[in-house]
Amino acid sequence: MSFKALVLFGSSTDLLESSFSSTLRLVESFDIDSVKILYSSFAEDQCIKLKELLQKVLKDKYITITGEQINENSYETQFNELIDSNTILSPTSGSKFYAFVSTKIAVEKNTTIIHTMFPFGPWKGMFYPFVPRFFQPVKTINGDIQPQEKVRNIFDNEEAVKKSISGFTYQKLGASKISFRVGNMALKLNLNNPLNYYDGTPNVSTSLGISKNGAMSLNKSDSDSIIKFQFENKAKNFNLSYNKDGEFRQIERGAFQDMKNLIKIAIDADLENLNKDNSGRNAISPADIIGLLGFEDIKVEGENLMERPVENLGDQVKGIVVDTNLVYSGILMYKGMKMMIPYCTYVEIANRRSELLKYDADNRIKYVYGTFLWESLTELMNRNQMLRTEAFFCDGVIPMIDPLLIKDCAIVTRDEGAYRHWLDIFPRNVMVMKATQNVSENRAKIVFALMLLSSMIRELKFSNYN
Repeated sequence: MSFKALVLFGSSTDLLESSFSSTLRLVESFDIDSVKILYSSFAEDQCIKLKELLQKVLKDKYITITGEQINENSYETQFNELIDSNTILSPTSGSKFYAFVSTKIAVEKNTTIIHTMFPFGPWKGMFYPFVPRFFQPVKTINGDIQPQEKVRNIFDNEEAVKKSISGFTYQKLGASKISFRVGNMALKLNLNNPLNYYDGTPNVSTSLGISKNGAMSLNKSDSDSIIKFQFENKAKNFNLSYNKDGEFRQIERGAFQDMKNLIKIAIDADLENLNKDNSGRNAISPADIIGLLGFEDIKVEGENLMERPVENLGDQVKGIVVDTNLVYSGILMYKGMKMMIPYCTYVEIANRRSELLKYDADNRIKYVYGTFLWESLTELMNRNQMLRTEAFFCDGVIPMIDPLLIKDCAIVTRDEGAYRHWLDIFPRNVMVMKATQNVSENRAKIVFALMLLSSMIRELKFSNYN
């Protein structure tokens, strides 16, 4: 039996991304033959874009895509006419008010209501199928219709997906090379495994593996695996382990030394061939890779402020001025925070990258690390405000920033000396804060970092730097 999908469209944040994701998850989880998008009046242009995207992806699946504006004067009558027992309602991307009204009517009619979950942190702003399916489970809120255990095949292959929505993908991810790397890894996983994730999914263990060549697999046994990440889909905890001498060793939660061992196993598998000279000022250590790829959480504290996660600063300051060392520490993973990137940060990282690229091509870890560092900086610059400074070291020139430009902002650094120096200089309406790091226990963040690590291994193994 086929069903019709009714998708609400009109939320205020990440509207296209959330609606595209939730609609695709709905269509692949149920036997849907039509999708009607009910959009708020302000969202008509966006609705047209969503219809075009869905038609490109679903053009050969015999699913009709239509749109209808919500009648602000008789919306209850409109909802009553459209909602019945053969409808599956998705209010995920609707305005709060219309989501409430439509849900109330659907419950009265025992209509199935579904909600698609979204991961945040480094995944914010990304969209399905460039987000792992296990991070976007379908939640059935009402009704008797249940999702399928294996997803309907709505994507022919990787190239077809990319081609059908290439414009949208480039617009949203093209300038964000780090996110683009991870999105491509997630796409491969989604296409290679049909297991659906929903609130009725049996409590099975999900396993991600990374091979010594950087290939990532989902729920497959691979004798070449050097890293495993496992979790129960109904539990919040996870297990991360690495292969040492043929035996997988589990990493203790928050254990930094264990994480360094994991990175050594991943990166140094062919150390003598990949990295002939990794010494001196520009040496790349496992700790450098742990920080840059986002395996750690950043916490901040100030003179009159107790330690807290950096993302919790958002309601207390107008923005965060990013010292150079925070780029090395994975501040890129904190999407949704308003940041200001000083020009001196750009200068310092550009200088560091040019130093890393001076070494011969046999020293590949420095080339690859320099590439990822530069991509992290450019993605930060593309989505945040630049702050004019002199082209010099940040320790010296950040205090020269016009105080009016950073009034009620926080300047954050990991440098103890810079922190103490700036405390004596900045006025009280500018917060100076010291950052610390510890290994993350956030599942979504660790998976994002593992996908970057997988991409880094592949760069080390296969990219040509001659």
